[in-house]
Parts: sequence; C-alpha cells; structure tokens
Amino acid sequence: MTSTIASKAKPLPPGVYCPVLSIYDTTPAQDIDLKGSYDYFSYLICGGVTGLVLAGTTAEAVLLAPSEKQDLIREARKAALDLGFPNYPLVAGISGHSTRESIQLAKDAASAGADFGLLLPPCFWAKAVNKDVILGFYRDVADASPIPVVIYCVSHSGPENSNSC
Repeated sequence: MTSTIASKAKPLPPGVYCPVLSIYDTTPAQDIDLKGSYDYFSYLICGGVTGLVLAGTTAEAVLLAPSEKQDLIREARKAALDLGFPNYPLVAGISGHSTRESIQLAKDAASAGADFGLLLPPCFWAKAVNKDVILGFYRDVADASPIPVVIYCVSHSGPENSNSC
C-alpha cells in the first residue's frame, strides 16, 4: 500500500502536550462552556505547555457533537492567537467509528484550526482487525486528511502487556 498523496511532512513539535478537559455549563442541556474553555486554554498556554490536545479520550470526545469539537478547536485557536502564539500546536481527536467518519472529523478539525489529528486504531470487530487492517486504516485516513495524523494507542492491559499497541 503506497500512498499517492503528497507528503504532509510537518512533524509534531517536541514538548509537553496537555490533554484538555471539556468544560460544560450547569444547565440541564449541559452545553459546552465556550467562555470557560477559552479561559482554561489561555491558562494552559500561558503555563508553558507545548500544545493542547482537544477532543481526545480525556475530553469526553464520544460525548461531543462534531460541531462542539469544532467550537472547542476554534476557541483554542482564538486563545492562542489572542496571546500572540499564531503557530501554537493544536492536536484534535479525529477518531471515528469508521474510516469515512475519521476522514470527515480530520477535515472538520483542520477547518476549525487544528494542526494535527489524533487517531485511535479501529476498535470494533476485534476478530477482523489485524495488522494489515490497522495499517490500511491509518493510511486511508492519513492520505485523505488535510492535516498530519498522530497515531494514538490506548492500552487497557497491565504492565505485562505494555507493548500491545
């Protein structure tokens, strides 16, 4: 499987990336608190972390609508710009339940201001997922993504299986 898409040779800058929490308001609808998120992002950026990771597993990504993910990315980008950091790295979770959904989430993240997409491997139908399927999934998403993809693996195994990814 060789890609025919031009290289997106933009490495993730080294440093400390902070996986951010999603902040909700206290109404019964539990909407995203964009003002609180902006203040939170500003605090973290001023605190010196290299970049922010939005809509990942810590940010309750499965509970966020695609539009809410985009809103959070836009707030983080606005905070970075307002603080004078136009090239501040934003990594956005783009993991979906299918290749198609992950590609759309990557496009949405890029249009909202993310620099990188954070992508979990496919996790359903475990008996159908093998090395070739995982590699194909990452290649397909990366080839169609307008932003570079960061491979993300969450292992729920104990220390004896720490190399399971």
